Amino acid sequence: MNARAESHAMQAPSVWSTFARQWRVIDVPLRPHEDDVAVYGSVVDSWQRAHPDRGARGLLLGVTAEIATMRWPERASLVAVDHSFPMVANVWPKPANGTAVCADWRAMPLAPGSRPRRCTAASACGR
Repeated sequence: MNARAESHAMQAPSVWSTFARQWRVIDVPLRPHEDDVAVYGSVVDSWQRAHPDRGARGLLLGVTAEIATMRWPERASLVAVDHSFPMVANVWPKPANGTAVCADWRAMPLAPGSRPRRCTAASACGR
């Protein structure tokens, strides 16, 4: 746990810590519908087919389990960034191809060029 996560862990409950505790019962529109996930998967698959020599590098803003656990290409890697430690600790499903970081989206602790330039909920494009 980093210092930012520790400071959040000691704060009063927030909407995100409430969501983290109740995530199993939250549904659309606060979680993506299976049709949305199918579209994300199709985008990733199309990109991978167009770039067979490179693995897709996904950047997930938030720890949306449905996107993290969708079918990703074999060589894909996924980094999820969420400012809420309770969400990272309780919602992130820990997929084999991914990792989650507790950080602010405006100051992500990622090496320059390590992830896509354009960030969306399921951005998976290379540079």
